[in-house]
Amino acid sequence: MLVLAGPGSGKTTVITGRVRHLIDRQGIPPEQILVITFTKAAAAEMQERFRLLTGSSYSAVTFGTFHAVFFQILRYAYNYKADNIIKDSEAVKLLTEILRKLSPSLSEEPELVQTIRQEIILCKGNYSAESPEIQKQYLPKSCDAPTFFAAYRAYNAALRSRRKVDFEDMLSETLSLLQARPEILSLWQNRYRYILIDEFQDINRLQYEIVRMLAAPQNNLFIVGDDDQSIYGFRGSRPEIMLQFPKDYPGAGTILLGTNYRSTPSIVAAALRLISHNGQRYHKELAAAKPDGSPVHFQTLADCAEESNYIVSQILTLRKSGISPDKIAVLYRTNRQPRSLIDALRRANIPYSLRGTVPCLSENIHILPVLAYLRLAAGTLQRSDLLQIANRPVRYLERKAFDTPMVNLDKVQAYYLSQNKAYVAERVQRLRYDLAMLSKMNPYAAIHYICKIVGYEKHLSETLSNPADALELMAELLEQSRNFNTIEDFLTHTREVQSHYKEQNSGQAPTDAAVSLMTFHGSKGLEFPHVFLLDCNETVVPHLKCLLPEQVCEERRLLYVAMTRAGESLTLLSVKKRNGKDMKESRFLEEIRQMSSETAKR
Repeated sequence: MLVLAGPGSGKTTVITGRVRHLIDRQGIPPEQILVITFTKAAAAEMQERFRLLTGSSYSAVTFGTFHAVFFQILRYAYNYKADNIIKDSEAVKLLTEILRKLSPSLSEEPELVQTIRQEIILCKGNYSAESPEIQKQYLPKSCDAPTFFAAYRAYNAALRSRRKVDFEDMLSETLSLLQARPEILSLWQNRYRYILIDEFQDINRLQYEIVRMLAAPQNNLFIVGDDDQSIYGFRGSRPEIMLQFPKDYPGAGTILLGTNYRSTPSIVAAALRLISHNGQRYHKELAAAKPDGSPVHFQTLADCAEESNYIVSQILTLRKSGISPDKIAVLYRTNRQPRSLIDALRRANIPYSLRGTVPCLSENIHILPVLAYLRLAAGTLQRSDLLQIANRPVRYLERKAFDTPMVNLDKVQAYYLSQNKAYVAERVQRLRYDLAMLSKMNPYAAIHYICKIVGYEKHLSETLSNPADALELMAELLEQSRNFNTIEDFLTHTREVQSHYKEQNSGQAPTDAAVSLMTFHGSKGLEFPHVFLLDCNETVVPHLKCLLPEQVCEERRLLYVAMTRAGESLTLLSVKKRNGKDMKESRFLEEIRQMSSETAKR
C-alpha cells in the first residue's frame, strides 16, 4: 500500500492507527510489526503517539530508524557494539588526516573537509567504495575527482582497519550480509512480517534494497510519504524510488490523504501553485479543512537590516494581539542568514530559540584575522593577535620573532635587519604604517582598508580553493560594522555577540514562549500558526550551488515544505541588497503568484 500524505494530512495518525488495526482487528502478533522512520526523535514520537492511542505500550512492536534496525541485524551477526560506530568528530578528524596526505591545502579548510565528508556519505548511500561504477557514474563536486576517490577509498580502509562503521556502512554491510547469508535473511523475514515506513520519500537506494529483501516473500509493505517533500538529496534520498513503487509492486493500492488540517486555503493553494512547476511527481488534489484566512503576504525590503526590523515589528504586532512567541517561526535556507535578525531580536528583547545552530560570524576562521587587525590597531600589540595576521598576507615573518606576550615591532624590525633580511624588515615597517592608519578610521573604513589595501582579500583568493564563501563573509562583516563609530565599540559588540551565540547554541537559552528560528530543512515535520520565510531571493532559494534541473526541483520542494509549516499566516520576504550586493527576487515567488495553466483550466 502506498499512502500519499500531503502536508498536515495526519500521516502519523494513519500509521499508528494501522498498527493498532493489525493487532486488534487482524490478530497480528505485535513482535512481527516493524515501523521505520528516519530520525530517533520521529521514532520516539511515533511510539508515544501509539501508546496514547492504545493506552498500552505494546512494547513488542518495533519502532526505530533505518540505522537502528540495520545495526541490530549487524549486532547479532558480528557482535558489534555501540563503540564500533564512529563518532562524527572522530570521522572528521580521520578524513582531515587523510586529506593532509593527499592534498594539504584542502585539509586546512574545515568547512571543505565537512563538504567532502558529506559527499562521501552521499556516495556511500548509492555506491560501494570498491564499485567500478562509481568513477564512471559519479562526478565529485567538492574537489577534483582523483583526490575525492582516493580519499573515499582511504577513509573506508581506515574504518575497516579500526573495526569501525559509520551510518552508511550499516546499510552496505547489512545488504551484503543478507545477500550472502540466506538463513540470516530468513530469520529476519520471519521476525518482521509487517513493515510500515514513514517519510518514504527520503529513502535511498540501499535502504530500499534492504527493505525489499526483508519484506519478501509476503511483501506486507505499508509506505507513507509525499514525493513533494523529498528534500534530502544531499544525503542520498531519491524521490524517484517512491514514483517507481507501483511498478515494483503492481498489486499495490494507492491512497491519497488529500485534506490539510494545518493550513488555510490560501496557503495550501499558494504551495500547490509552486510545486506544480515540478514535472516528475504524483499529481495531488489537496484541500484545506480550515475556513478562509488571510492571503499569503509578499514583502520586499531594501536590505537585511530593514528585513530584520520588519520581522521584529510584525512579531511585536502579533504579541500585542495576544499571540504567544512560540506560535511564531522564522525559517531560512541556510544557517548563516539569520545573523542580522538575531541581532535585531536581541536588541528588541524578543526571546527566541534556535533549532540547530547558527555560526557566529566573529568566530569564523577567516574573520578572526580581521578582528585581530582591529585589536592591534585599537590597542596593545599582543603576540596572539600578531600571530593571527603575521602572514595574512605573506610577510615571511617567523613565530620566533615574537618571543614575548607583548610585541615590540621596533625589536622585530631590528631582528630582521640583523639577519640581513631587509625585505622582511620593510614589510614590518609597512605593517606598522597600516596599523597606524587603521587606528584613525571607523570600523567600516578599517575593514575595507584591511581587505583592499592591506591585501587580505587577495590573500584569501590566492590561498583558498574556493574563496567565494570567505569573501561573502567579509562583505557581511563590513555591513555589520556600518553603524559603529569607533573600532572599540565594534569590538565590544562582537564580544557581546559571541557570548550571546555561545549561550544560544549551547541550548542554555530559554525555549518556552520563544520565537522559533530554524532552517527550511530543520522545520520538516513541524508546524506554527505564523511563519516568516527569510530572503526568498535568487542564489539563496534556489541556492547558488543548485544549477541542474533536478537540483532546482529539490529547492522548489524545500520551499514547499517551508511554506506548508504555516497554519494561519505566511509571509515571504525578499531583499533588494544583501551584504552590499544587488539581489533578485526568487523565481519561485512568481510561480507562487501566478496560476499554473493546469489550475487555470480547471
